[in-house]
Amino acid sequence: MNASCLGFAFMTAALAPLPVHADPADFYRGKTIEILVGFSAGGGYDAYARAVARTFGSHVPGNPQVVVKNFTGAGSLRLARFLQEAAPRDGLTFGTSTMRCWFRRWSRMASTSIRRS
Repeated sequence: MNASCLGFAFMTAALAPLPVHADPADFYRGKTIEILVGFSAGGGYDAYARAVARTFGSHVPGNPQVVVKNFTGAGSLRLARFLQEAAPRDGLTFGTSTMRCWFRRWSRMASTSIRRS
């Protein structure tokens, strides 16, 4: 009896309709994606971000507008701090910076948390 109930439960779960997820095009339509660059305009990171931004929106469902903003200061450490602490976590903002900047930020956080424990 238990085996048949268990079998029925598995069949019901397998045949149950899957949850419907929202269409990504609906989320991105009419919105603006921001690419933040940790260096000043005219440099290599800026040129790369602008090259990506030219066609990036056409590859995202809903064709959002893509804007590049330069967020200079402290060798892109200011950008790293902004992305970690203040940037909206909605999938519309991301940044480019050096790997050294992120490593410095994470190593400082790790050493602070180790000293506290």
